[in-house]
Amino acid sequence: MNYQLNTLKKRFFQIAIGFLFFCIISCGHPDNDKFIGQWQEQEGNNELVWDFSDDGIINHRMTGSLSQSYGETEWYLMDGNRIHLRSIGRSINSSIVYCYKFSGNELILTWDSTTNAIPSPERHFKRIEGNQ
Repeated sequence: MNYQLNTLKKRFFQIAIGFLFFCIISCGHPDNDKFIGQWQEQEGNNELVWDFSDDGIINHRMTGSLSQSYGETEWYLMDGNRIHLRSIGRSINSSIVYCYKFSGNELILTWDSTTNAIPSPERHFKRIEGNQ
């Protein structure tokens, strides 16, 4: 009888932990929705567009005369307003972590010196209207 009670307690604890984990994961990061949609890079000739989807993938494409898709990146948000990006589908998988902030319709990514060995330039993106 005591054995069955202990087994039942363990099973209840496992289910409760699983449910709690599911709730935490399903809630997601509060900024996730802010990223979803298309963002156009503001440096250079403004032809680079990052399309953030809610399944954790960014589709990169060029607009203008070089209109083409050229890759995908996995993304997820970390604590401290940081975003982790990992290129996929290429022979060399690379990862980078940026600090992010929003300023109106602009997304600013800056180099996170605590996780990246090689500095990366600051990147500015503007949300493409109608794609939120």
